[in-house]
Order: sequence, then structure tokens, then C-alpha cells
Amino acid sequence: MHNGKRIELTIMDQVNRLVYAGKNSFFLNAACENIAILGNINPLYIDRLQYNHVTVINPLKSVIDTATNLGFTVIPQAAKFNLDEVVEKFPIVLVSVTRNRMETTSNLGIALSLLKPFGKLILEGSKKNGIEPALKTLSDIIQAETILSKSHGKVGLFIAPNIIPSIVTNWLDKASELQITKDYISAPGFFSAKQIDPASKELAITFQGKLYGKIADLGAGWGYLSAEAIKSCPKITSISLFENHYGALSVAEKNIESPKAQFLWTDVTKELFERRLYDFVILNPPFHSSRRPEPNLGITFIKKAVEILLPKGKLWLVANRNLPYEDVLKKSFSTVEQIKVSNYFKIICASHPIKFSQKKFNRQS
Repeated sequence: MHNGKRIELTIMDQVNRLVYAGKNSFFLNAACENIAILGNINPLYIDRLQYNHVTVINPLKSVIDTATNLGFTVIPQAAKFNLDEVVEKFPIVLVSVTRNRMETTSNLGIALSLLKPFGKLILEGSKKNGIEPALKTLSDIIQAETILSKSHGKVGLFIAPNIIPSIVTNWLDKASELQITKDYISAPGFFSAKQIDPASKELAITFQGKLYGKIADLGAGWGYLSAEAIKSCPKITSISLFENHYGALSVAEKNIESPKAQFLWTDVTKELFERRLYDFVILNPPFHSSRRPEPNLGITFIKKAVEILLPKGKLWLVANRNLPYEDVLKKSFSTVEQIKVSNYFKIICASHPIKFSQKKFNRQS
């Protein structure tokens, strides 16, 4: 089955669970009450369910932009969420599990902290993403009113107690920053949250001393590649970190104190960039937004690099060895050189982006 079809089915499973929950009175009076939403939910599908007065709390720029366009209230979610940013308590909070258990537990802590006494906490998710351990974690402190099975997952209804158990404070700390080396911090829910990614580390070693001028780091994460570039390439004049995850970008600002760095909360796949601006792009492209590989996501990042590089600019890229990026690279750059290859990843330097219209680019790729 094509990856796009799998993703659509996964989303429809989620919608089916929420519709089923609605039919079982989980969302009674939701149309006239303010609902907060945390976790792995696409606002487009919440809009389909026609719930009014929605507040979306999420770290992803792509999600926040979609929610904003739908007229929802939005709150960007940092790695350590500041509860003071929310000025009201909610009668209903919906949490969808993410693939990271610690992140989900933190979201449950946020949800309980934001609920009015005896408000509804609705927890949903697929079995693959970990709904069952999440339900158990919550059931250990609050008895479930109802748990329903539907569409390869479950949805549970819980009523917030008048006094929140003290253990919830520990849950809130689950998303706190992690000191992974003496120089770097990260946090749960990010790419390479517990250690430096080996492929990124090898790329940083490979471009030592080779970068200069203006640099773009697409999908910068918590800032490792940019931090190493600044350390090893003194001729860099500026480096722009583009990252979709608000929490990761806020951590990157702590990892990089150089005035050469600017931090841009950006959905690289959707937003327009100034063309022909950068001497180099450094890139370890994302290749999945769900559990299954999505090579087209990485190809989108490569296309963005082509747009923003100067005519003599270079792309330094590391990727899993089996990801099929060579065709788009050869169509997009005059020179493509594989610098290193291991059993797991490859490092490629592509230079002199080919000038052509975006229409032609899309047709060729």
C-alpha cells in the first residue's frame, strides 16, 4: 500500500474513534464549550467534526498554521510547557498519544493541569502509537469512566478530580530538557532526543572547515549541525536554523549562543523562502511523519535547498543509505558527489544548483 494511502487511513481511524466517542456522549455540549487539544491530531479533521471554540496546543508550525487558518485559538508548545500561558481552565481536554511515551505522559500532565474540576479528559490513539500504556498510566491515578475500542485503537473518558494528584507534577517534568552531552541538551519527542545522531555526527566531521558565508540548516532540530558548523568553520558569517518543532527550536537557542545564528520557526514543506540567498545548505532530512518511511518528505527538503542556494552554492546532505534521493539530486545539481557511505547512511555533496522554473522542476521530479 502506498505511504500516502496508509497515512490517510491512519487519520481516518482517528476520526472514526472521535466520531464514535461523540456518539457515546464523550463530547456532550462540546459545541458550546471550549475544548483544548494536545498531541497527534490534525486540526483539519477536528474541523470536520464541527467542534466549536477549539484551542490547539502543539509544537509543530505546520499544525499551528492549519489551526490558525481554521480560526482556532493556538498556543505554541515549548519543550517545557508554561502553564501560565493559558489564562482559562477548560471543561474538556482531548489528548491524542504521540509516538513518544514520555511526551504523551507530559501531555496528560498538561491536560489535567488545564482542566476545570470534574472536567473531561478524553484520551485517544492507535495501538501502534501506544494508547494502551497511556491509558494504564492515567488509570493508575484516575478511574476511567469509559474505554471504547475502535479502528485499531482505543478512546477513553476520564473525569478530572477536584484535587490533582501530586504525581502529575512529575508527569509535567517528563518533557523537561535532557543533558545528553556536556555541550548539548535535548528533550523527549525530538529527533535524536537521547543522543547525538551518528549520521549527523559524521556529516559534521565531514564538513569541518569547508563552510563559509551564509548557511541554511533545514530541519535543524535541536541545533547539533549548526552548532558544530559554527565551531569548525570560522568563515561562516550567518547561519539560519529552520525548524518545524517549536520545542526543538527553543532548545537549539540554548545549545547555540553565537550571534551568527538566527532561529526560524518554519514549516519547510509549505512556506516560501527568499530564493538564491545561501552559500551552503546543511541537511539531514526527515523521512517520516508517521512510523513508515516517506522519501518524498526528504525530496521536498532537497527541492527547497535548490531554491535557496546561490548559483555556486553547495548542499551537504546525510541520509539513510536506502533512501532514493540520487535522481532528484542529479536533476537538480550540476555536480553530485558521494563523499562517504557506510552500512547505514551516505554523505553527499551536491553543487551548482540547476536553474529552472518551479513548474519544470515539479514535472522533472
